[in-house]
Amino acid sequence: NNSVSQYQLSKFLEAADAFSNINNKRMLAACYNSIVIIYQQYLSDYPKAMEYSMKAVEAAEASNDLGYLIRAWDNLGSLYTVMGDYENGLLYLGKASNANKKYGNANIESILQIDMGECYRFTGKYPQAIHAYMEAVKLASIPLNISVAESNLADVYTKLNNLPLAFHFAFMSLAK
Repeated sequence: NNSVSQYQLSKFLEAADAFSNINNKRMLAACYNSIVIIYQQYLSDYPKAMEYSMKAVEAAEASNDLGYLIRAWDNLGSLYTVMGDYENGLLYLGKASNANKKYGNANIESILQIDMGECYRFTGKYPQAIHAYMEAVKLASIPLNISVAESNLADVYTKLNNLPLAFHFAFMSLAK
């Protein structure tokens, strides 16, 4: 609920101030990434989410921590996607995906592929969406991620008027 989100936000902001004061860029990036999630997903305050996304990228770059930089780019790409700017969404999700190839985390890559699939799906680029969602299914070890990708595949195949594949992926998703 909103009061819990506000409380969490206040604690992350306090922690960010503390990490800023001791110049711990790595933990500052971690705090900023968490602040972005609260502003974007729980408070729907996109201007503040964008402000802290930029701060998260800056702190992650300064920390030389590839994991936090991937997360910052993913958050920024997801924020652009939510705001309907799919071109910038794909730009930052692509940066995160390219960096993750060096980092080597399959679960992160599956989430990035789902997020990129969303951009493609919303812009009617169905072959690219199918490819991204299939990559996500192949890489994911978390059943929820597989289910989301399969559900989105069902939607894409519905839009392509391929009901046998739409039902196939819909039922696979529901089974999970």
